[in-house]
Amino acid sequence: MVDDEDYEYLNQFYWFVDSYGSVSSKLGGKGRRGMLLARLLLNPPDNLEIDHIDGNRLNNQKSNLRLATSSQNKINRGPRIDNKSGYKGVSWHSQRKKWTARIMINGNNKHLGLFENLVEAARSYNVAALEYYGPFAWLNKL
Repeated sequence: MVDDEDYEYLNQFYWFVDSYGSVSSKLGGKGRRGMLLARLLLNPPDNLEIDHIDGNRLNNQKSNLRLATSSQNKINRGPRIDNKSGYKGVSWHSQRKKWTARIMINGNNKHLGLFENLVEAARSYNVAALEYYGPFAWLNKL
């Protein structure tokens, strides 16, 4: 998805979904370096990335794009593919037989507590994510 105002310009290029799920093009022809659609639209400095606010890399409407540092961009990711709880920041503590919630702050895991209830653990992560990550927080859907 792109804004109507950008459609004609972007339509002159061949676009495809790359192995990371982003929309890319081989601007300039075969053998040339690819260009991400979002980077073409916002033209950020080299030290910044483009964050898709809703997490959908196919939604390249400017209202869904924002400049971000690499750290901020990583913060706005959902649960890992190997996550078993279904919620970001929540896992089962087998010794205590409870759900544990944690959040990564400046490369360190911060323990948020042990919970009888899975949803309460996910809610605890959400509260901490908003506090520490602000508008870049990816929140569990409760």
